[in-house]
Amino acid sequence: MQKSKIEQLHLIRAIAMIGVVLTHAKFVLWSGGEAYLAKYPTATWHPTDYPLFFTDLISSLGEQRVYLFFILSGFFIQYSVRHGFSLPAFLRKRLLRIYPAYVVSALLAGLALYVAVKVISPAIYTEHLRELNSRLVSSYQGLTVSSLLHTLFFTNDGEYFGLTIQYWSLKHEMLFYALFPFYVLCSFRGQLGLLGLGLGLAAFTTNSLVFCQLFFLIGMLFYQLFERGIQLPGTWPAWAYCTAFGSLYLSIYLLNKLQYKYTSSLLTVVLAFLALEFLLTRPVRVPRFLTWLSTISYSVYLNHFWGLLLYYAVLSRLSGELVFYSRWPYYTGAIVAVLCSLPGYYLLEKPIVAYLRRSGRQGQAPTITHENTTGLPKLQLLQSAAQIVRVAVAEKA
Repeated sequence: MQKSKIEQLHLIRAIAMIGVVLTHAKFVLWSGGEAYLAKYPTATWHPTDYPLFFTDLISSLGEQRVYLFFILSGFFIQYSVRHGFSLPAFLRKRLLRIYPAYVVSALLAGLALYVAVKVISPAIYTEHLRELNSRLVSSYQGLTVSSLLHTLFFTNDGEYFGLTIQYWSLKHEMLFYALFPFYVLCSFRGQLGLLGLGLGLAAFTTNSLVFCQLFFLIGMLFYQLFERGIQLPGTWPAWAYCTAFGSLYLSIYLLNKLQYKYTSSLLTVVLAFLALEFLLTRPVRVPRFLTWLSTISYSVYLNHFWGLLLYYAVLSRLSGELVFYSRWPYYTGAIVAVLCSLPGYYLLEKPIVAYLRRSGRQGQAPTITHENTTGLPKLQLLQSAAQIVRVAVAEKA
């Protein structure tokens, strides 16, 4: 699979990231659909208000947009071990890539929440106004060392430290990294079996940890299918893809509103497959701006919400309002949130990525490659896995 084709997938990540930031910007900086309709009934609307309100609604896709990230993560991690897999190198890279930035962002979020309430606008500390404000009060009361430790070790029962509502997905990402060494030892059919087992467990237990792992596995399987050259029959014109994307997106939105979680999740998988197939089978020029957004997407994911909270506190202090019905606060808030995330990327995430690239393969443990796992007896696979574990323990010691 050509690297240039893989790089085109940045388009999916960038678009999904924009959607997540806009969704959270609306949650913090807009009244919401029902409150907006109560204040401005449709009888008072200008013709342009209809498409604007429709856009307001459909730009929120809920958890399904995060599931797209999970599928992409599984795809890219499977791609990253195409030449071989070393357990110590994998765990070291994932830990350094994810955790330091996560710790710093959690501390910044707690500081931002404290400053927003205590210094900038104490008025936002009010319950029974909106869901945002009620959760803000709960999170402010939970600014404790205990809450911080629960957040850092993904053991929260309530709000995450500093009202970082986006952190729920990182727990599933870290679980995937922990399980990936076992996933990668399985053949394609073995991974299909795990997917089937996971589907059964998710259906009977409704366990979110099991359910979210399915999307990572699907991403891994998608990579292997496309590596084998799978694609849709015939040649579809671009307009047909766009029509399919739009129809799937609207269907997912409506099914989410109707609480059909599993059906909307299935359509999300179909949408992901179609987007991957489109980008991997034809040249697509990805704008440099979207490539940049994709590059900084992890820092934006970690830091955008505390940026929105600070912006909300400033606007509330200046305007004296706690609820905004105009759209410009959340439009501009999305931009502010991305800007607040840039120091985290340039001062922390980017240097870590550069360090990992420089370190390269120095000190790597023996690898399991796709070639030497194909057709090996199970005993040999287990022996190879045991060797990797022994090397990891030795390095740690």
